[in-house]
Amino acid sequence: MPHRQLEIELERKPAAILAADMVGYSRLMGKEETGTLAPLKACEAVLIDPAVSQRTDRVFKRPGDGFLAVFSSAVDAVEFALG
Repeated sequence: MPHRQLEIELERKPAAILAADMVGYSRLMGKEETGTLAPLKACEAVLIDPAVSQRTDRVFKRPGDGFLAVFSSAVDAVEFALG
């Protein structure tokens, strides 16, 4: 049987990935888990999530105390980070 080649068109777009992480999270969790986790979740809900959604809708990973987000340009990522 002849092998048919599958053709896939990919659309390339520039993107910047921002990685954010809370300083001292592991140490703080070791001292007091509840007192560390509750403020982090509140900060995410009130500050971080709304700010991210204004510039991008793609937070693609949340590893505990941080997140990875895709922005359409490096300028958008830096402006977000500077806040």
